[in-house]
Amino acid sequence: MNRFKIVTIVSLVTTIIAVIIGVVAFAITEFYPAFVVLLLLPLVPIISWIYAKKITGKSNGQRKNYYTRFTIINALTILVVLWMMFVIVHDRIFQDCC
Repeated sequence: MNRFKIVTIVSLVTTIIAVIIGVVAFAITEFYPAFVVLLLLPLVPIISWIYAKKITGKSNGQRKNYYTRFTIINALTILVVLWMMFVIVHDRIFQDCC
């Protein structure tokens, strides 16, 4: 449970930072399709956090399985968001790609 909370909070913070960077890139350049995905990514940690509060009545085994699965999903979300931030910063803000 503790690891789940930490990973979820880090995932939410990184996705919010990426959305802010995406808004800056949108202001500097034009609209790009990854911006839509970037706006939807913060829903992953938010929905997992809400669902974690709903499963308090379930057995320990089911909660442990849930926490393990969504810890992995949130960790993958962090990696995807970090990659998207790198691409957005270099391609849209610095415009030093290619």
